[in-house]
Amino acid sequence: ISALIFIGVGICLTILVSRNLSIPFRDIIQTLRRIRKGRFDKRVQVFSNDEIGYTGDAINEMTKGLIEREKMQLSLNLAKEVQQNLLPKSDLKVNGFDIAGKSVYCDETGGDYYDIIETQSGEKWIAVGDVSGHGVESGLIMMMTQTSIFSMVNANPGIGPSRLLDHVNYVIRTNLSRMSSHRYITITAVRL
Repeated sequence: ISALIFIGVGICLTILVSRNLSIPFRDIIQTLRRIRKGRFDKRVQVFSNDEIGYTGDAINEMTKGLIEREKMQLSLNLAKEVQQNLLPKSDLKVNGFDIAGKSVYCDETGGDYYDIIETQSGEKWIAVGDVSGHGVESGLIMMMTQTSIFSMVNANPGIGPSRLLDHVNYVIRTNLSRMSSHRYITITAVRL
């Protein structure tokens, strides 16, 4: 009778321990499968302070980080799209010359700049430059530069390249000093 009682208690304890382990592990596995598929909406239910609970907490923290990373990647992709849309869409033919360019960034955004500008007054400009460094900050400075040059050549028909770059330099230098940035841009502009 004692042996049967011990066997019965052993079986009950085995079922209880097995159930207490299998439910959290099943939840962890289901959550990890969803994460692998790119779905970050499920959290591991944590009911204990042991290793299993710690694993659940770590997975939940990892999921939060992945959500933030995904948001950041979407923002970087949008910045890349905006920056790429500022580059010339077509090549330019002037006096028998074919002028073309292409920019390929090593990151989502970058500081490489070229532009083929045809102003409202019919002037044609080519600008080529490079912001120091890589990434978002360089890309933003490049966009400031593009906007400054485009605005200046359209607002001031007949402006010479030297005067244009003096104005653009003032604008960029003023904005960079507000940002406490240590970046700089080398650029040249030619009016055809």
